[in-house]
Amino acid sequence: MPARRYRYPDDSDSEEEALPNNLDPSVAALLEPLGDDEVSMSLLRTRIALMKLQQARIRGNSDYAAKIMDHAIDEGARDRTAWTLLEKHMKKLESQVSDLDRNAQQQENADDKKEDDKKDDNTKTDNDEDKGKTGDEAKEEEEDEVTSEQVKKLKEEVEQEKERANSLGELLMHSLEEEIGSVLAEQTSLKDREERVKARVRSLDTTLKKLPGEHSKTKELHDQMKDVHENQCTLVNALCAVCHEQSATKAVIPCGHLCLCDECTKSITELASSQRSCPLCRGNLLSTLHIYTSK
Repeated sequence: MPARRYRYPDDSDSEEEALPNNLDPSVAALLEPLGDDEVSMSLLRTRIALMKLQQARIRGNSDYAAKIMDHAIDEGARDRTAWTLLEKHMKKLESQVSDLDRNAQQQENADDKKEDDKKDDNTKTDNDEDKGKTGDEAKEEEEDEVTSEQVKKLKEEVEQEKERANSLGELLMHSLEEEIGSVLAEQTSLKDREERVKARVRSLDTTLKKLPGEHSKTKELHDQMKDVHENQCTLVNALCAVCHEQSATKAVIPCGHLCLCDECTKSITELASSQRSCPLCRGNLLSTLHIYTSK
């Protein structure tokens, strides 16, 4: 299987980093590169939350998962609000600039038409024409100056908003890069720890096979090996806490317990919001998150 490659979105100059071939499939799926039409701040935040939830799942620490999900939800909401406000304000300013440009063009066309009408009108006296022309020109110049100043001011405001948006985007992207780097480093540490546990299990198994017959510590070593193996498989083989038949694939938000199958999740979410609760801790069930596990 070729090594997967990962790059940060909208950063074509950054070097791609080859990922190890032995990554867990559920983790490798989260590191797949995003398409250009998929990149968004909320999607990136969701991916980071899923990565950290995978770590919490491996550790078996549901409290840690709950904290991570709360943090991701708060951060994502704040970022989406900031971007939405900036985009609305910029669209409003650009619309005003467009309206002023259109009004100026209409005024210019109207002035040209008036000028043509004046040239064709031979019934007025020269004095009346001169007075009318002088008054119209003064009025036109005054309106042009006001319109030009408004357009210039609005264009400056649009440029300032664009600069603020670019600056905010750079800060958010830098923050995301740091968080993703931290997640990858911790994931590597967890994989190393898992390899050491597996090596310990193999060592204990080899020792048991070499012991001649029943030994005073044989049963103890065998029980230790069995406990380690069961702990490794607990998360992958967890059953639904409601039906106890299907595998648990849904994590409860915000408590983070992995305890529901797809069918039971559907049944619970159809209840009134006041009746929805986690089957394990009885906390409020606001939403669920699908967890992809490999067996």
